[in-house]
Amino acid sequence: MVRTDRGRHPDRYLPLHRLSTRASAPGPSGAFTIYGVMCLITIWIVARYTPETKGHSLEEIERLWKG
Repeated sequence: MVRTDRGRHPDRYLPLHRLSTRASAPGPSGAFTIYGVMCLITIWIVARYTPETKGHSLEEIERLWKG
């Protein structure tokens, strides 16, 4: 009878050579660049698709969102 303990130690069977190393990971400047690009995309989406609600009543805003 052959006994395997894969349930107890699953990390032994992971392909660890395919995981990225710390050397290839982006540094602080790369992380900040990614964050900045994501913020710019979010600002553009909000400005493009969110309607102006200044000076409108709640009923008008509700009708606007319902279409």
